[in-house]
Amino acid sequence: MEVPIIIAVFVVVIGVNALFWWGNHRRIRREIDSIGGRVVTISWSPLGRGWVWTPRHAILYKVSYYDRWDRLHEGCCRTDCLLGNRWTENRVVGDPQAEALEPGQTWAWLR
Repeated sequence: MEVPIIIAVFVVVIGVNALFWWGNHRRIRREIDSIGGRVVTISWSPLGRGWVWTPRHAILYKVSYYDRWDRLHEGCCRTDCLLGNRWTENRVVGDPQAEALEPGQTWAWLR
């Protein structure tokens, strides 16, 4: 009698974790879509930037995405079902316009 109860609890715990994982990914994708970007990858990052100050129930993800100008971004996003998303790091790692410049030219006037 105890074995089916333990199995049922295990299944419920796995199901709840899967729902939170799906919700976190959806929340990050929705935020990036709202700025006109598209997601490349979202992966769990337990020791990502900002993990020391992360609330106990928040989860860190390493995210790669393209913005509306086709610049590749990489960053760490702390997400929580109650607090939403908070970016602890977000940097541009690939810019097709900057890569097309001649040596010595800059786009400093655009930044």
